[in-house]
Amino acid sequence: MMTVSAPFAADGIGIPQLPNNWTLPELRDISHRVMVGIASAATHAYRERGIPMFRNKDIGEGILRDDDLLFLDEAYEHAHRRKRLQPGDILTVRTGNPGVSAVVPPEFANAQCFTSLITRPNSQLVDSWYLCEFINSVHGMRQINVAQAGAAQKNVNAQRLQRIQVPLPPLSEQRAIVEVAATWTSVIQQLSEVIAAKLRFKQGLMQQLLSGKRRFCAFAGRSLIPQELATFLTPVTRPTQRPTHAYTALGLRSHGKGTFFRHVEDPTQVQMEELYHVVADDLIVNITFAWEGAIAIASTEDERALVSHRFPTFVIDRSKALPEFLRQIVITPWFVFKMGLVSPGGAGRNRVLNKKDFLKIAIPLPHLDEQEKIAGLLGSCDRELDLLRRQLNALRMQKKGLMQKLLTGQVRVKP
Repeated sequence: MMTVSAPFAADGIGIPQLPNNWTLPELRDISHRVMVGIASAATHAYRERGIPMFRNKDIGEGILRDDDLLFLDEAYEHAHRRKRLQPGDILTVRTGNPGVSAVVPPEFANAQCFTSLITRPNSQLVDSWYLCEFINSVHGMRQINVAQAGAAQKNVNAQRLQRIQVPLPPLSEQRAIVEVAATWTSVIQQLSEVIAAKLRFKQGLMQQLLSGKRRFCAFAGRSLIPQELATFLTPVTRPTQRPTHAYTALGLRSHGKGTFFRHVEDPTQVQMEELYHVVADDLIVNITFAWEGAIAIASTEDERALVSHRFPTFVIDRSKALPEFLRQIVITPWFVFKMGLVSPGGAGRNRVLNKKDFLKIAIPLPHLDEQEKIAGLLGSCDRELDLLRRQLNALRMQKKGLMQKLLTGQVRVKP
């Protein structure tokens, strides 16, 4: 049962009032210690098996990911035994997404972490899951971000973390709040798993349909001959003068999700003397990062956008290939691999797409009616995934809003 209550002020951290039986200690006053995980070079001690070690990237909001753990040599780890994790410890990301925190579960007792912050709560005063929820909350993050150490890269240090103020109800109420949070977390996790399963299904379907290994019954007897991109792509340039605010400068980078456009807020600041118009259904490639998958087909939302000479643009011959079909092809791993083969270069990421060789890449290209059928089915998968992701984001926002009230006593939960 929840009730509304809030009689004393805590303006210093943006909380107008707290209930009378709540306190406002600093994190260091309710924790045995706050320390940094292993901070010395450990590459030489990595093993296929051994002591699990979490990194910042393994820490999610309220969850520790164990699908890509590193393992340490036992002799090396022994030298850092004072850093060993205990169940109930809280790991906090230091750089990149500072403040994001998760509780160490019992199965990872005596594991290690690399450079993350470790908080060991005093269980007589605070519930670990309650404290973790607060650190991840709007009020917790606000305090962490008030004075981040370091300008070039976001980060938080142990001194900053241990000084944040924590609205603290009695332990019984803390645990009741944790139960409410756990219900929301469970629903969010279940929906996340549904999305992951549907994404795997779509990826498998793409692999079968776009390679021709699986055909619709109506097209099973038709031949499927690979066609070079040059047979249906024609280079185009639509030069313009220096851009004004009426246009949008368009960047193109790969992030593995099928949407690669990044709109620049002020196109007049783009350091290019000549830019080129983009229209809907243009195929655009970033020649510097094509080998990473930086390729996309413009949508109607990208009309009046501009690109530089490093973003070669092609018009699609719709009598041979449908943009909706090609939009699915260009994000497949095997197509990105082919672009990598025609992107020679030096060390590191210094590689450039050969435009002539790019147009020689051959893809299985069925007749237009089959392309339409495939694009329609895969497009339906995309729309369903988009809807589920919107629902997931809504749940996360709803939980965040509820926790903001529960963790500050604006809404009370009876133990």
